[in-house]
Amino acid sequence: MGIGTRRNSLCDCGSGKKYKRCHFLREQEAPLPVSSILEAERRARGRRCLHEADGTCRAAVIQAHTVQRALLEKIAVDGHVYGFTPGLGSFLNSDGNLVPTKVGLSKASTFTGFCGPHDKKIFAPIEDHPIFPTKEHAFLLSYRALCKELYAKLYVSKMGTTIKQLDRGRSQAEQKALQNFADGYLGGAATGRRDIEIHKRKYDKILKTRDFSSVRAVFIELSTTPHFMVSGALFPDYSFSGETLQDLSDQAAVMDAMTFSIVASGEKGLAVLTWLESPEQRQSPSGRLADSLAEIAPEHLADALTRLTFEYFENTLISPSWWDVLHEQQRSALLSRMESGMNSLIARHANSLAPDGVRVVQYTARVLARLV
Repeated sequence: MGIGTRRNSLCDCGSGKKYKRCHFLREQEAPLPVSSILEAERRARGRRCLHEADGTCRAAVIQAHTVQRALLEKIAVDGHVYGFTPGLGSFLNSDGNLVPTKVGLSKASTFTGFCGPHDKKIFAPIEDHPIFPTKEHAFLLSYRALCKELYAKLYVSKMGTTIKQLDRGRSQAEQKALQNFADGYLGGAATGRRDIEIHKRKYDKILKTRDFSSVRAVFIELSTTPHFMVSGALFPDYSFSGETLQDLSDQAAVMDAMTFSIVASGEKGLAVLTWLESPEQRQSPSGRLADSLAEIAPEHLADALTRLTFEYFENTLISPSWWDVLHEQQRSALLSRMESGMNSLIARHANSLAPDGVRVVQYTARVLARLV
């Protein structure tokens, strides 16, 4: 096809525009400034109360903590913890290197996904009182983590136009590679958003009816305050023993979801895995992941929780006094795990949760309760 004919054809990038109004001479355009990316991220993050599903809440949205500030104070140094800043802008600003940065407790693990009244009312049982191994408390930890995950998926969907412009000033071969990456990344994010929204509707019903019968959870007690805290959701793909739990590449199927939290509890810590499972349902992928964790010998359980955390969750808040004294090799191993979870180009392997010889925590763990 001659260039004249191609100019009036639809662009190969899938924008729906004619080639002449889209990628024609794209290699001569100025690269997209990081400042423009940061501004697009600011707009994409938005402010919306995710209480239930109708979107009718009109109260003022706040910076809601996924991990309570009072708990984070237990691992903070001078009012700061280490955290990972998600987003394209921070990735480019760090030249593609994944490094934890200091963040103040007022901003650590926050998202603008709840209004003040709903945040206070919904989570009062676990914020105003100690967390106990009950289905209600497991559900509330899980609901907050799931809402944070939905918030992140909504952000990605709003960044599509900006991500598609990252090939400005690149060669045609680089343009094609970047567009293929964008298509895969945005397509996967859209599927993930669909699945999270399906699970969110189930959670909304439980929140409304207070029927916790479908809630499943494992509570694990840590012998001391943990070195890091986390709140997040995942689609389990492999167990700790290397079993394939579900095929995440199957975009036609709705993936089973689980949430995971590690928080301080008095002078100790709690790790909580939570998922939903109906009585008639055969054991779910989440249930099998929990079983494989419970089978690990107690002396290795804390290390397994560390692998799970850094393999899957970017919303991890770290004690600087612990991180700064780790050997460089230990930090690199943990960051490699974190990168595999945040970079969609890195394929996760079946033995990703298997022991790797990295032992970095100074506390022990034991299964406290399994709620079925």
